[in-house]
Amino acid sequence: MDKQEKLNPVLSGITYVIDLLYSLLLRYSQIVLIVIVIVVSVQVISRKFLGTSIRWSEEVALFFMIWMAFISMSIGVQKVCT
Repeated sequence: MDKQEKLNPVLSGITYVIDLLYSLLLRYSQIVLIVIVIVVSVQVISRKFLGTSIRWSEEVALFFMIWMAFISMSIGVQKVCT
């Protein structure tokens, strides 16, 4: 048994973990985008029709947008490198 045959199970395990992490980050970024759209939409509707705004909506949208930017950059790098 040579080195290549010994490394194949290890490399396939690492590849599986990285692919799982990639799919989780992709799903998370999709959910975060939906949350951002909902929060901002509710904020606009509340301000326009109710005359009051939700205090925390801007901070939450900004927080999610920052994290989505970081995750999207990592997904973009993975897509470019493959």
